[in-house]
Amino acid sequence: MGDRFPGEPCVLCAGVNHGVGEHVWPAWFLGEFTQEGPFTPHKNDVPLVRRDGSAATAPSLQGLHVPMCEACNNALSKFIELPAKAVVRRLLSVTGNSPLPDLSPAEIAGVVPWLLKVGLLMRHPLAQHDEPVMRPHQDSGALAPFYPGWTSWMNQGIAPPADFSVFVSRRSLVREADFDGARQGIVVPHVIVDGVDLRFMTAGFGFRGLDVTIVWHPGWAIEHPLVTAGRAARLWPSVMGPQLSQLPVVHPGEFRFIDAGGPMCASSAQFKAMTVLPLSVDRDPVAAFFGMGT
Repeated sequence: MGDRFPGEPCVLCAGVNHGVGEHVWPAWFLGEFTQEGPFTPHKNDVPLVRRDGSAATAPSLQGLHVPMCEACNNALSKFIELPAKAVVRRLLSVTGNSPLPDLSPAEIAGVVPWLLKVGLLMRHPLAQHDEPVMRPHQDSGALAPFYPGWTSWMNQGIAPPADFSVFVSRRSLVREADFDGARQGIVVPHVIVDGVDLRFMTAGFGFRGLDVTIVWHPGWAIEHPLVTAGRAARLWPSVMGPQLSQLPVVHPGEFRFIDAGGPMCASSAQFKAMTVLPLSVDRDPVAAFFGMGT
């Protein structure tokens, strides 16, 4: 087995990468799509091409890897991949207009770490796509700087931090028309409290009719309008909203989290006052902080 990331540090510990590192999308997941190729990656609905001008088409879905040592790789297999495998396969079984499967509390507890693992590691600055033409596009979406606290729990066999929220919504299995309805958004601020950057962030991805959004929002609650309306669900840190089978199809253009950009520097007392009201579509925390409205 060759060393894909020679000398690179493991993304979870102080060790050094072993072999090809960690498969962000595991082989068993990619194998579920072997009969659905060929696949051509797109950006903004435009097919990506190789240097010779040919479409970057492959017979199977291409993977994504991050540097990881052997011990951490084994830990992720034990603590994250194995508990999630059967649940993810149930989600992948959805076809056509059939509803998403309802998940038991144990199944939700098993799949949430996997969703966080995929969503976070695919945005790691050291992640490398198997398809070379994808690499510069993936680099542009990396979470940089990457906060180790987002992933340090993954090799420990413990629950993810409660400062994450994991939201899911149902997406059409066919290509949607452009969205022309009312758009909603929640501003996710960049907050520095007493000199400590809290690293608020959001990351999203999807697979076969399921859109997943991860938000890191330490100390500040979120009031998600689609969850309130029964059109999305929160799976972590506690379950809110309808059962998955009750989720309607939601166009991805209907709602988004918005990066606030520049930081708000606050004291602990100021931050406590700011977080009395949750992050919501009705309140821009940046504007409120600088006295420009609510």
